[in-house]
Amino acid sequence: MVRKRHSLATRLAAWLLLGGLVPLLLLALGVYATARDQILERGRADAHDLADQTASAIEQSFRAVRASATMLARDIAYAQPSESQLIELARTLPQRFPAITDADGAPAPADIEFGFLNGELKLFQIRPFLESAQARSSSYLAALDQGMADLGAITVDLDALPGAPR
Repeated sequence: MVRKRHSLATRLAAWLLLGGLVPLLLLALGVYATARDQILERGRADAHDLADQTASAIEQSFRAVRASATMLARDIAYAQPSESQLIELARTLPQRFPAITDADGAPAPADIEFGFLNGELKLFQIRPFLESAQARSSSYLAALDQGMADLGAITVDLDALPGAPR
């Protein structure tokens, strides 16, 4: 077997290629791995921080909704009129305010608006229903009223509790 002799330049090039490039590649791989690990760790830390912030925001939202629901339930319970309060309002209106009558002096329907102020049932306003000739001649409104014609004979005892025997 004959050994071929390489020139000094060829041997130097091979040494640089193998001796210089391999360590350079290894160094580059090391730098890459370190950078990758740092990026992954930073990403994990950021994801953890984001998860903590999201969980905290969700928890605060749930607390706020729970508090609002509790306040709403308390307000509803506080603002609900008892039947006796409404009956008392209806009973005392004629003594407290002049009767609303039509042009012939007959009792006329009234719009009574009431609500709550500091948990107490309060009367806001009473005003007569005003009739409109245009509304009275509307076929659409007349059709709506047609279904109510049979209910005209029903009376309501404002002094009785709803559902109580007569």
